Amino acid sequence: KYVGGGGAGGAYVKNLSVPVTPGTTYTLVVGTGGNGGGTSSSTCNGSNGGNTSFSGTGITTITATGGSAGLGGQSSLTAGTGGSASTASNAGYSLNYNYAGGSGTTATWVSSTSGKSGPGGGAAGSDGPGFSTAVGSTTAGSAGAGGGVGGAGLLASGTGNVGAAPGGGGGGGFGSSGAGGKGGD
Repeated sequence: KYVGGGGAGGAYVKNLSVPVTPGTTYTLVVGTGGNGGGTSSSTCNGSNGGNTSFSGTGITTITATGGSAGLGGQSSLTAGTGGSASTASNAGYSLNYNYAGGSGTTATWVSSTSGKSGPGGGAAGSDGPGFSTAVGSTTAGSAGAGGGVGGAGLLASGTGNVGAAPGGGGGGGFGSSGAGGKGGD
């Protein structure tokens, strides 16, 4: 059996001084959540969530980073690591409106037959960062205001739980290959 780590929740940014001019075309790209890991050792890692951005002529592009993927367990009794939360790619925010989602939690083995996949981190929100849970927990990470909670970890074989929209990181899988949790959007 293999257990995967949870994906990190997506970040949140805000800019209070963007001039919006009538007749100007703006582009809004909403990042998609990453994919959960597959069922073989070569595909068991999840994928990162996509960045969300707002751009247009005469403004600085505003970008919130998608959550990073959890990694799957690559061999028997190896626990996959959780995705790391980050604000490194966030851009165009004002003041202190720059919050990371919660990191995904690393999976754990309790014994040679009992393990726990890692839960996903919560998304950041308008009032602050998303949250992670302690290694050994299956409880999903909570979110900042308006963000999605992470997907819960598993105690038995199954596909990792999806994090809630917007931006909650997915919980890691538990099974023949521990699929890593998907990153939040």
